[in-house]
Amino acid sequence: MMDFFVRESRAVVDGPMAIIRFGTCGGITTSSSEGSIVVASDGSGFIVRNPSYFAYNYDDNSKSDDATKVLAPYLFHKVAPADKNLSNVVEIELRKLIDHHRVVKGLNVTAESFYSSQGRIDDAFDDCNTDIIDSILLEYPNATTLEMETFMLFHLAKCCKIPILASAAAIVVANRKSSLVVDEDLLKELESKGGLAMLEALISIVI
Repeated sequence: MMDFFVRESRAVVDGPMAIIRFGTCGGITTSSSEGSIVVASDGSGFIVRNPSYFAYNYDDNSKSDDATKVLAPYLFHKVAPADKNLSNVVEIELRKLIDHHRVVKGLNVTAESFYSSQGRIDDAFDDCNTDIIDSILLEYPNATTLEMETFMLFHLAKCCKIPILASAAAIVVANRKSSLVVDEDLLKELESKGGLAMLEALISIVI
């Protein structure tokens, strides 16, 4: 839970901080193929399920209710920026350890759910999300990756009254367009080398 992590870390650290989120994600464009590592240099958008849209389920009202007509099932928020200098250092350190063609940069999108707001279809639930990936790309044309943590890190870093430099990089485990999945041995290699690159970035950045 990124909110908990950032706030609790801030509470026990004096002075400026630098935080990098390194994890996994799904690729939503051809540039973010399985087995690549994407640095969120362009920041992170945010998509959330809108519970008010689905309120007709509470009392068996029809979807034709006037309230539902003016609501959207999912809400998009303004992009939260990454720290440019830290992101540049992250990219440099990754390229020292990993094949250059596997390291790319772009715009991330964070979803608050692993399922509904990431477009995973579950017939047991009313989610209205069959075209959610297309909607994400319409809202954020430069989006490359989709995961669940980065936006809140970037958002809180900008809202903190004591400086926090924030960046993120994520291994594309699966590409949502092609349905291709990274090889297990390659994933382990990227986790190890990528993690080392994050540590090198943190110790080299001036804050």
